[in-house]
Amino acid sequence: MTNKNQQLYFKTKTISWKDSNGEFHMNRILLQNNNGPCFIISFTNTLIISTELQDLSPLVESDTSIYTGLKQLLVKPTVSLDSLLNELSSLMLSKNEINITKEGRTQATDISEILNALPHLTAGLNVSLSIDNCTVDSFGVLTDAINQLLHLFDIRMIHGLIDDEIVDDCKLKTFDECQDFMIFIIDKYGDEKIDQFEQQLLKQQTNGGEEKEENEALKNPELINFIKVRDFLNLNKTQLSAKGLSIISLDDTLLKPNSTCLFFRNDHFNTMFKNNKNELFVLVSDIGYASEQEVVWEQLLGLNNSGVLLNGSFETPDLTGKLQKLSVADKEKILKQQQIQNPDHSLASAPDAEIGTSGNGMSNSPSNAIDYGDYTLDDIDADADPFDESGGSGGADAMLAKQLQEEEDENYSRALQKQLNNERRNRSARRARERQLNQTPGGSGPRSNPSNKKVKSKDSSCVLM
Repeated sequence: MTNKNQQLYFKTKTISWKDSNGEFHMNRILLQNNNGPCFIISFTNTLIISTELQDLSPLVESDTSIYTGLKQLLVKPTVSLDSLLNELSSLMLSKNEINITKEGRTQATDISEILNALPHLTAGLNVSLSIDNCTVDSFGVLTDAINQLLHLFDIRMIHGLIDDEIVDDCKLKTFDECQDFMIFIIDKYGDEKIDQFEQQLLKQQTNGGEEKEENEALKNPELINFIKVRDFLNLNKTQLSAKGLSIISLDDTLLKPNSTCLFFRNDHFNTMFKNNKNELFVLVSDIGYASEQEVVWEQLLGLNNSGVLLNGSFETPDLTGKLQKLSVADKEKILKQQQIQNPDHSLASAPDAEIGTSGNGMSNSPSNAIDYGDYTLDDIDADADPFDESGGSGGADAMLAKQLQEEEDENYSRALQKQLNNERRNRSARRARERQLNQTPGGSGPRSNPSNKKVKSKDSSCVLM
Protein backbone atom coordinates (compact mmCIF):
# COMPACT_ATOMS: atom_id res chain seq x y z
CA MET A 1 0.00 0.00 0.00
CA THR A 2 1.18 3.50 -0.75
CA ASN A 3 1.41 6.28 1.77
CA LYS A 4 -1.34 8.11 -0.04
CA ASN A 5 -3.70 5.15 0.41
CA GLN A 6 -2.97 5.11 4.13
CA GLN A 7 -3.98 8.77 4.41
CA LEU A 8 -7.55 8.17 3.21
CA TYR A 9 -10.21 7.51 5.84
CA PHE A 10 -13.94 6.92 5.51
CA LYS A 11 -16.73 7.25 8.00
CA THR A 12 -19.24 4.49 8.57
CA LYS A 13 -22.93 4.44 9.44
CA THR A 14 -25.43 1.99 10.87
CA ILE A 15 -28.54 1.36 8.79
CA SER A 16 -31.59 -0.66 9.77
CA TRP A 17 -33.88 -1.82 7.00
CA LYS A 18 -36.22 -4.58 5.91
CA ASP A 19 -36.23 -6.49 2.64
CA SER A 20 -39.19 -7.40 0.43
CA ASN A 21 -39.90 -10.49 2.53
CA GLY A 22 -40.27 -8.41 5.67
CA GLU A 23 -36.97 -9.56 7.17
CA PHE A 24 -35.17 -6.91 9.23
CA HIS A 25 -31.48 -6.22 8.81
CA MET A 26 -28.95 -4.06 10.56
CA ASN A 27 -25.68 -3.28 8.78
CA ARG A 28 -22.72 -0.95 8.86
CA ILE A 29 -21.92 0.75 5.55
CA LEU A 30 -19.16 3.01 4.25
CA LEU A 31 -19.94 6.64 3.51
CA GLN A 32 -18.84 8.44 0.39
CA ASN A 33 -16.87 11.65 0.90
CA ASN A 34 -15.34 14.03 -1.63
CA ASN A 35 -12.11 12.06 -1.95
CA GLY A 36 -13.38 8.51 -1.59
CA PRO A 37 -12.85 5.93 -4.37
CA CYS A 38 -16.51 5.21 -5.07
CA PHE A 39 -16.00 1.79 -6.70
CA ILE A 40 -14.36 0.34 -3.58
CA ILE A 41 -16.94 1.99 -1.30
CA SER A 42 -19.94 0.85 -3.36
CA PHE A 43 -18.49 -2.62 -3.91
CA THR A 44 -18.03 -3.04 -0.16
CA ASN A 45 -21.56 -1.83 0.60
CA THR A 46 -23.05 -4.07 -2.09
CA LEU A 47 -21.11 -7.01 -0.69
CA ILE A 48 -22.44 -6.33 2.82
CA ILE A 49 -26.08 -5.91 1.70
CA SER A 50 -26.02 -8.89 -0.67
CA THR A 51 -24.83 -11.27 2.05
CA GLU A 52 -27.92 -10.28 4.08
CA LEU A 53 -30.21 -11.34 1.23
CA GLN A 54 -28.67 -14.73 0.53
CA ASP A 55 -30.59 -17.87 1.31
CA LEU A 56 -28.35 -19.31 4.02
CA SER A 57 -29.75 -22.85 4.01
CA PRO A 58 -27.64 -24.27 1.14
CA LEU A 59 -24.46 -22.49 2.18
CA VAL A 60 -21.70 -24.01 4.24
CA GLU A 61 -20.99 -22.29 7.54
CA SER A 62 -17.64 -20.90 6.44
CA ASP A 63 -19.25 -19.14 3.48
CA THR A 64 -20.97 -16.68 5.80
CA SER A 65 -18.38 -16.53 8.54
CA ILE A 66 -15.69 -15.20 6.21
CA TYR A 67 -17.47 -11.85 6.15
CA THR A 68 -17.11 -11.43 9.90
CA GLY A 69 -13.77 -9.63 9.63
CA LEU A 70 -15.13 -7.09 7.16
CA LYS A 71 -18.23 -6.44 9.26
CA GLN A 72 -16.13 -6.02 12.40
CA LEU A 73 -13.91 -3.53 10.59
CA LEU A 74 -16.94 -1.42 9.66
CA VAL A 75 -18.01 -1.23 13.30
CA LYS A 76 -15.38 1.48 13.75
CA PRO A 77 -16.62 5.05 13.23
CA THR A 78 -13.83 5.60 10.71
CA VAL A 79 -12.00 3.10 8.53
CA SER A 80 -8.70 3.62 6.76
CA LEU A 81 -8.42 2.70 3.09
CA ASP A 82 -5.35 0.65 3.88
CA SER A 83 -7.17 -1.54 6.41
CA LEU A 84 -10.16 -1.88 4.06
CA LEU A 85 -8.00 -3.08 1.17
CA ASN A 86 -6.22 -5.55 3.45
CA GLU A 87 -9.54 -6.96 4.65
CA LEU A 88 -10.91 -7.26 1.11
CA SER A 89 -7.75 -9.07 0.02
CA SER A 90 -8.08 -11.53 2.89
CA LEU A 91 -11.76 -12.01 2.07
CA MET A 92 -10.98 -12.81 -1.56
CA LEU A 93 -8.48 -15.48 -0.56
CA SER A 94 -11.01 -17.09 1.78
CA LYS A 95 -13.81 -16.93 -0.78
CA ASN A 96 -11.58 -18.48 -3.41
CA GLU A 97 -10.77 -21.42 -1.15
CA ILE A 98 -14.46 -21.99 -0.41
CA ASN A 99 -15.33 -22.00 -4.10
CA ILE A 100 -12.95 -24.92 -4.60
CA THR A 101 -15.10 -27.09 -2.32
CA LYS A 102 -18.42 -25.85 -3.68
CA GLU A 103 -17.47 -26.21 -7.35
CA GLY A 104 -15.41 -29.38 -6.99
CA ARG A 105 -12.27 -27.86 -8.45
CA THR A 106 -8.85 -29.29 -7.71
CA GLN A 107 -7.08 -25.96 -7.31
CA ALA A 108 -7.89 -22.36 -6.50
CA THR A 109 -8.36 -19.71 -9.16
CA ASP A 110 -5.37 -17.44 -9.60
CA ILE A 111 -6.60 -14.14 -8.15
CA SER A 112 -3.22 -12.42 -8.15
CA GLU A 113 -4.45 -10.08 -10.89
CA ILE A 114 -7.30 -8.89 -8.66
CA LEU A 115 -5.02 -8.41 -5.67
CA ASN A 116 -2.59 -6.39 -7.77
CA ALA A 117 -5.41 -4.25 -9.17
CA LEU A 118 -7.03 -3.34 -5.84
CA PRO A 119 -4.61 -0.53 -4.83
CA HIS A 120 -4.91 1.06 -8.27
CA LEU A 121 -8.70 1.36 -7.98
CA THR A 122 -8.25 4.31 -5.63
CA ALA A 123 -7.25 6.39 -8.67
CA GLY A 124 -10.44 5.58 -10.59
CA LEU A 125 -11.82 2.88 -12.85
CA ASN A 126 -12.37 3.16 -16.60
CA VAL A 127 -15.87 2.02 -17.57
CA SER A 128 -17.10 1.39 -21.10
CA LEU A 129 -20.90 1.35 -21.36
CA SER A 130 -22.60 -0.71 -24.08
CA ILE A 131 -25.75 1.12 -25.14
CA ASP A 132 -27.33 -2.13 -26.32
CA ASN A 133 -26.70 -4.09 -23.11
CA CYS A 134 -27.28 -3.17 -19.46
CA THR A 135 -24.42 -5.35 -18.20
CA VAL A 136 -21.15 -3.54 -17.47
CA ASP A 137 -18.17 -5.78 -18.21
CA SER A 138 -15.55 -3.58 -19.88
CA PHE A 139 -13.02 -1.76 -17.70
CA GLY A 140 -10.06 -0.99 -19.92
CA VAL A 141 -6.80 -2.65 -18.87
CA LEU A 142 -8.47 -3.90 -15.66
CA THR A 143 -11.31 -5.72 -17.46
CA ASP A 144 -10.17 -9.24 -16.57
CA ALA A 145 -9.36 -8.36 -12.97
CA ILE A 146 -12.67 -6.57 -12.26
CA ASN A 147 -14.78 -9.24 -13.96
CA GLN A 148 -12.95 -11.86 -11.96
CA LEU A 149 -13.62 -9.92 -8.76
CA LEU A 150 -17.35 -9.57 -9.51
CA HIS A 151 -17.64 -13.24 -10.48
CA LEU A 152 -15.85 -14.34 -7.33
CA PHE A 153 -18.54 -12.74 -5.14
CA ASP A 154 -21.42 -13.25 -7.58
CA ILE A 155 -22.05 -9.50 -7.89
CA ARG A 156 -23.37 -8.00 -11.08
CA MET A 157 -22.69 -4.49 -12.36
CA ILE A 158 -25.34 -2.85 -14.54
CA HIS A 159 -26.17 0.52 -16.09
CA GLY A 160 -29.21 2.05 -17.80
CA LEU A 161 -27.95 4.02 -20.81
CA ILE A 162 -29.74 2.05 -23.55
CA ASP A 163 -31.00 3.19 -26.96
CA ASP A 164 -31.85 0.97 -29.96
CA GLU A 165 -31.96 3.84 -32.47
CA ILE A 166 -28.35 4.85 -31.85
CA VAL A 167 -27.24 1.23 -32.26
CA ASP A 168 -29.34 0.49 -35.36
CA ASP A 169 -29.16 3.81 -37.25
CA CYS A 170 -25.79 5.19 -36.18
CA LYS A 171 -24.02 1.84 -35.81
CA LEU A 172 -22.59 2.92 -32.47
CA LYS A 173 -22.59 0.37 -29.67
CA THR A 174 -20.84 2.04 -26.75
CA PHE A 175 -20.82 5.35 -24.91
CA ASP A 176 -17.16 5.80 -25.85
CA GLU A 177 -17.94 5.28 -29.54
CA CYS A 178 -20.59 7.99 -29.31
CA GLN A 179 -18.02 10.36 -27.82
CA ASP A 180 -15.42 9.50 -30.47
CA PHE A 181 -17.97 9.92 -33.25
CA MET A 182 -18.99 13.39 -32.09
CA ILE A 183 -15.38 14.54 -31.80
CA PHE A 184 -14.68 13.18 -35.28
CA ILE A 185 -17.67 14.98 -36.83
CA ILE A 186 -16.82 18.28 -35.14
CA ASP A 187 -13.24 18.00 -36.37
CA LYS A 188 -14.37 17.15 -39.89
CA TYR A 189 -17.12 19.74 -40.43
CA GLY A 190 -16.57 22.42 -37.81
CA ASP A 191 -19.10 24.14 -35.59
CA GLU A 192 -20.31 26.62 -38.21
CA LYS A 193 -21.20 24.02 -40.83
CA ILE A 194 -22.96 21.85 -38.26
CA ASP A 195 -25.02 24.83 -37.09
CA GLN A 196 -25.96 25.70 -40.68
CA PHE A 197 -27.00 22.12 -41.36
CA GLU A 198 -29.18 22.04 -38.27
CA GLN A 199 -30.84 25.36 -39.17
CA GLN A 200 -31.58 24.11 -42.69
CA LEU A 201 -32.95 20.87 -41.30
CA LEU A 202 -35.24 22.78 -38.96
CA LYS A 203 -36.38 25.01 -41.83
CA GLN A 204 -37.16 21.98 -43.96
CA GLN A 205 -39.22 20.46 -41.19
CA THR A 206 -41.08 23.75 -40.75
CA ASN A 207 -41.82 24.09 -44.50
CA GLY A 208 -42.97 20.51 -44.82
CA GLY A 209 -40.08 19.46 -47.06
CA GLU A 210 -41.09 21.58 -50.09
CA GLU A 211 -37.63 22.93 -50.96
CA LYS A 212 -36.00 20.14 -53.00
CA GLU A 213 -32.55 21.72 -53.20
CA GLU A 214 -32.30 21.88 -49.46
CA ASN A 215 -33.60 18.31 -49.26
CA GLU A 216 -30.66 17.11 -51.31
CA ALA A 217 -28.22 19.03 -49.14
CA LEU A 218 -29.74 17.58 -46.00
CA LYS A 219 -29.10 13.96 -46.89
CA ASN A 220 -25.71 13.92 -45.16
CA PRO A 221 -25.96 10.79 -42.96
CA GLU A 222 -23.00 11.76 -40.79
CA LEU A 223 -24.53 15.05 -39.72
CA ILE A 224 -27.96 13.49 -39.26
CA ASN A 225 -26.44 10.85 -37.00
CA PHE A 226 -24.45 13.52 -35.20
CA ILE A 227 -27.66 15.31 -34.21
CA LYS A 228 -29.22 12.03 -33.09
CA VAL A 229 -26.24 11.13 -30.90
CA ARG A 230 -25.94 14.64 -29.48
CA ASP A 231 -29.63 14.79 -28.60
CA PHE A 232 -29.46 11.31 -27.06
CA LEU A 233 -26.56 12.27 -24.80
CA ASN A 234 -28.09 15.62 -23.86
CA LEU A 235 -31.42 13.98 -23.00
CA ASN A 236 -29.72 11.36 -20.84
CA LYS A 237 -26.99 13.41 -19.19
CA THR A 238 -26.95 11.22 -16.08
CA GLN A 239 -26.23 8.10 -18.22
CA LEU A 240 -29.73 6.72 -17.70
CA SER A 241 -32.39 6.43 -20.42
CA ALA A 242 -36.08 5.61 -20.16
CA LYS A 243 -35.57 2.32 -21.97
CA GLY A 244 -32.68 1.37 -19.72
CA LEU A 245 -34.68 2.15 -16.58
CA SER A 246 -37.54 0.01 -17.87
CA ILE A 247 -35.25 -2.94 -18.64
CA ILE A 248 -33.65 -2.91 -15.19
CA SER A 249 -37.07 -2.74 -13.56
CA LEU A 250 -38.79 -5.47 -15.59
CA ASP A 251 -36.01 -7.89 -16.59
CA ASP A 252 -35.62 -10.31 -13.70
CA THR A 253 -32.79 -12.12 -15.48
CA LEU A 254 -30.76 -8.92 -15.22
CA LEU A 255 -31.63 -8.14 -11.59
CA LYS A 256 -33.80 -10.46 -9.55
CA PRO A 257 -36.42 -9.07 -7.16
CA ASN A 258 -35.23 -8.71 -3.57
CA SER A 259 -31.59 -8.57 -4.65
CA THR A 260 -28.79 -6.05 -5.08
CA CYS A 261 -26.20 -5.11 -7.67
CA LEU A 262 -23.61 -2.46 -8.45
CA PHE A 263 -25.24 0.32 -10.45
CA PHE A 264 -23.19 2.71 -12.61
CA ARG A 265 -24.72 6.08 -13.35
CA ASN A 266 -23.50 9.63 -13.83
CA ASP A 267 -19.87 8.46 -13.64
CA HIS A 268 -20.43 6.99 -10.17
CA PHE A 269 -20.99 3.58 -8.65
CA ASN A 270 -23.94 2.89 -6.35
CA THR A 271 -25.57 -0.01 -4.52
CA MET A 272 -28.98 -0.76 -6.05
CA PHE A 273 -31.81 -2.79 -4.52
CA LYS A 274 -34.84 -4.13 -6.40
CA ASN A 275 -37.91 -5.13 -4.41
CA ASN A 276 -40.61 -7.67 -5.25
CA LYS A 277 -42.67 -4.95 -6.94
CA ASN A 278 -39.85 -4.24 -9.42
CA GLU A 279 -39.23 -0.87 -7.80
CA LEU A 280 -35.61 0.33 -7.79
CA PHE A 281 -33.77 1.93 -4.88
CA VAL A 282 -30.23 3.28 -4.47
CA LEU A 283 -28.44 3.10 -1.12
CA VAL A 284 -27.84 6.59 0.30
CA SER A 285 -24.15 6.59 1.22
CA ASP A 286 -23.40 10.29 0.98
CA ILE A 287 -21.57 11.57 4.05
CA GLY A 288 -24.05 14.45 4.25
CA TYR A 289 -26.57 11.97 5.69
CA ALA A 290 -24.16 10.46 8.23
CA SER A 291 -26.26 11.50 11.22
CA GLU A 292 -29.65 10.91 9.60
CA GLN A 293 -30.44 7.34 10.59
CA GLU A 294 -33.84 7.42 8.89
CA VAL A 295 -32.41 8.21 5.47
CA VAL A 296 -31.40 4.85 4.00
CA TRP A 297 -32.67 4.56 0.41
CA GLU A 298 -33.52 6.78 -2.53
CA GLN A 299 -36.17 5.48 -4.88
CA LEU A 300 -35.17 5.77 -8.52
CA LEU A 301 -38.13 7.39 -10.25
CA GLY A 302 -36.79 9.36 -13.20
CA LEU A 303 -33.84 10.12 -15.43
CA ASN A 304 -32.43 13.39 -14.11
CA ASN A 305 -31.50 12.56 -10.53
CA SER A 306 -35.15 12.65 -9.50
CA GLY A 307 -35.92 10.37 -6.59
CA VAL A 308 -37.54 10.11 -3.19
CA LEU A 309 -35.56 9.73 0.04
CA LEU A 310 -36.84 6.84 2.15
CA ASN A 311 -36.12 5.17 5.48
CA GLY A 312 -35.32 1.51 6.12
CA SER A 313 -39.02 0.60 5.75
CA PHE A 314 -39.04 2.28 2.32
CA GLU A 315 -41.26 5.07 3.62
CA THR A 316 -40.75 8.81 3.66
CA PRO A 317 -38.78 9.61 6.85
CA ASP A 318 -39.93 12.12 9.42
CA LEU A 319 -37.01 14.51 9.75
CA THR A 320 -38.84 17.10 11.82
CA GLY A 321 -36.32 19.10 13.81
CA LYS A 322 -33.37 17.61 11.95
CA LEU A 323 -33.43 19.59 8.74
CA GLN A 324 -31.02 22.25 9.93
CA LYS A 325 -28.09 19.94 9.16
CA LEU A 326 -29.11 19.42 5.53
CA SER A 327 -28.52 21.59 2.49
CA VAL A 328 -31.25 23.90 1.23
CA ALA A 329 -31.91 21.64 -1.77
CA ASP A 330 -32.26 18.55 0.43
CA LYS A 331 -34.53 20.42 2.84
CA GLU A 332 -36.85 21.44 0.02
CA LYS A 333 -36.81 17.91 -1.40
CA ILE A 334 -37.78 16.28 1.88
CA LEU A 335 -40.40 18.90 2.79
CA LYS A 336 -41.98 18.53 -0.64
CA GLN A 337 -42.17 14.75 -0.20
CA GLN A 338 -43.79 15.12 3.21
CA GLN A 339 -46.31 17.66 1.94
CA ILE A 340 -47.33 15.44 -0.99
CA GLN A 341 -47.66 12.27 1.06
CA ASN A 342 -49.19 13.93 4.14
CA PRO A 343 -50.72 17.36 3.46
CA ASP A 344 -51.55 17.83 7.15
CA HIS A 345 -47.92 17.37 8.18
CA SER A 346 -45.99 20.50 9.11
CA LEU A 347 -42.65 21.28 10.63
CA ALA A 348 -44.44 22.40 13.77
CA SER A 349 -46.00 18.98 14.33
CA ALA A 350 -44.63 16.81 17.11
CA PRO A 351 -42.42 13.79 16.33
CA ASP A 352 -45.17 11.46 17.58
CA ALA A 353 -47.72 12.82 15.11
CA GLU A 354 -50.86 10.88 14.28
CA ILE A 355 -50.16 7.69 12.34
CA GLY A 356 -51.40 7.70 8.75
CA THR A 357 -50.69 6.11 5.39
CA SER A 358 -47.74 6.98 3.18
CA GLY A 359 -48.05 7.81 -0.47
CA ASN A 360 -46.80 4.39 -1.55
CA GLY A 361 -49.76 2.66 0.04
CA MET A 362 -47.83 1.26 3.01
CA SER A 363 -49.10 1.80 6.51
CA ASN A 364 -47.03 3.89 8.87
CA SER A 365 -48.15 1.81 11.81
CA PRO A 366 -45.57 0.60 14.31
CA SER A 367 -45.96 -2.97 13.06
CA ASN A 368 -44.84 -1.98 9.58
CA ALA A 369 -42.15 0.61 10.28
CA ILE A 370 -38.75 0.03 11.79
CA ASP A 371 -38.57 1.15 15.40
CA TYR A 372 -35.12 2.64 15.54
CA GLY A 373 -35.29 2.64 19.32
CA ASP A 374 -34.86 -1.13 19.23
CA TYR A 375 -31.36 -0.75 17.81
CA THR A 376 -28.14 0.67 19.11
CA LEU A 377 -27.38 3.20 16.42
CA ASP A 378 -24.29 5.34 16.23
CA ASP A 379 -24.31 9.04 16.90
CA ILE A 380 -21.51 10.10 14.59
CA ASP A 381 -19.69 13.19 15.69
CA ALA A 382 -19.26 15.34 12.61
CA ASP A 383 -16.15 16.91 14.16
CA ALA A 384 -14.51 13.62 15.14
CA ASP A 385 -10.89 13.16 14.16
CA PRO A 386 -10.90 10.80 11.11
CA PHE A 387 -7.47 9.50 12.14
CA ASP A 388 -8.78 8.34 15.52
CA GLU A 389 -10.33 4.95 14.70
CA SER A 390 -11.58 4.65 18.25
CA GLY A 391 -14.11 7.37 17.41
CA GLY A 392 -12.92 9.90 20.01
CA SER A 393 -12.67 13.60 19.28
CA GLY A 394 -9.27 15.23 19.11
CA GLY A 395 -8.18 18.60 20.40
CA ALA A 396 -7.03 21.64 18.47
CA ASP A 397 -3.93 19.86 17.17
CA ALA A 398 -6.01 16.97 15.88
CA MET A 399 -8.43 19.30 14.15
CA LEU A 400 -5.57 21.14 12.46
CA ALA A 401 -4.04 17.85 11.36
CA LYS A 402 -7.40 16.80 9.98
CA GLN A 403 -7.74 20.01 7.98
CA LEU A 404 -4.23 19.76 6.55
CA GLN A 405 -4.73 16.11 5.68
CA GLU A 406 -8.01 16.77 3.90
CA GLU A 407 -6.36 19.51 1.85
CA GLU A 408 -3.54 17.18 0.90
CA ASP A 409 -5.95 14.40 -0.04
CA GLU A 410 -7.98 16.80 -2.13
CA ASN A 411 -4.90 18.02 -4.02
CA TYR A 412 -3.79 14.44 -4.58
CA SER A 413 -7.22 13.45 -5.88
CA ARG A 414 -7.38 16.39 -8.25
CA ALA A 415 -3.94 15.59 -9.62
CA LEU A 416 -4.95 11.98 -10.29
CA GLN A 417 -8.17 13.04 -11.95
CA LYS A 418 -6.39 15.61 -14.11
CA GLN A 419 -3.84 13.04 -15.20
CA LEU A 420 -6.55 10.52 -16.08
CA ASN A 421 -8.57 13.10 -18.01
CA ASN A 422 -5.53 14.27 -19.97
CA GLU A 423 -4.61 10.72 -20.94
CA ARG A 424 -8.12 10.06 -22.16
CA ARG A 425 -8.36 13.26 -24.15
CA ASN A 426 -5.05 12.47 -25.84
CA ARG A 427 -6.17 8.95 -26.72
CA SER A 428 -9.50 10.20 -28.02
CA ALA A 429 -7.85 12.89 -30.14
CA ARG A 430 -5.42 10.39 -31.63
CA ARG A 431 -8.21 7.97 -32.53
CA ALA A 432 -10.29 10.73 -34.09
CA ARG A 433 -7.34 11.99 -36.14
CA GLU A 434 -6.47 8.47 -37.33
CA ARG A 435 -10.04 7.82 -38.40
CA GLN A 436 -10.19 11.14 -40.21
CA LEU A 437 -6.94 10.54 -42.07
CA ASN A 438 -8.02 7.03 -43.08
CA GLN A 439 -11.49 8.01 -44.22
CA THR A 440 -11.21 11.63 -45.40
CA PRO A 441 -7.57 12.42 -46.25
CA GLY A 442 -6.85 16.11 -46.42
CA GLY A 443 -10.28 17.12 -45.19
CA SER A 444 -9.39 18.08 -41.66
CA GLY A 445 -9.87 21.64 -40.47
CA PRO A 446 -8.93 23.32 -37.19
CA ARG A 447 -10.08 21.29 -34.20
CA SER A 448 -12.94 22.89 -32.31
CA ASN A 449 -13.69 22.48 -28.66
CA PRO A 450 -16.29 19.70 -28.25
CA SER A 451 -17.52 21.32 -25.05
CA ASN A 452 -18.87 24.24 -27.09
CA LYS A 453 -21.22 21.77 -28.74
CA LYS A 454 -22.34 20.40 -25.41
CA VAL A 455 -20.52 17.14 -25.97
CA LYS A 456 -20.23 15.38 -22.64
CA SER A 457 -16.77 14.71 -21.30
CA LYS A 458 -15.39 11.38 -22.35
CA ASP A 459 -14.41 10.68 -18.78
CA SER A 460 -16.63 7.67 -18.04
CA SER A 461 -14.77 6.66 -14.96
CA CYS A 462 -15.37 7.12 -11.29
CA VAL A 463 -12.28 8.93 -10.09
CA LEU A 464 -11.47 10.22 -6.63
CA MET A 465 -14.46 12.45 -6.08
